[in-house]
Amino acid sequence: MESYVLTDYSLTYFSSDDNWSLGAYIHNIRDEAVRVGGNTPSTIYAPVSVYVRDPRTFGIRFGYNFE
Repeated sequence: MESYVLTDYSLTYFSSDDNWSLGAYIHNIRDEAVRVGGNTPSTIYAPVSVYVRDPRTFGIRFGYNFE
């Protein structure tokens, strides 16, 4: 199994009165699909699962406090 580096960044701004926030994120900045987990079957007939992280994804988040 090859080694790899998985890097995520996020930056969030919170308003001074904490009523809202705005953030941006980028996941898997190196843009490579990587295996991040899996399971070992308990019997010979059980399926094997492997979890793969998506290549680079990014977006924004907005939050508002309705209280």
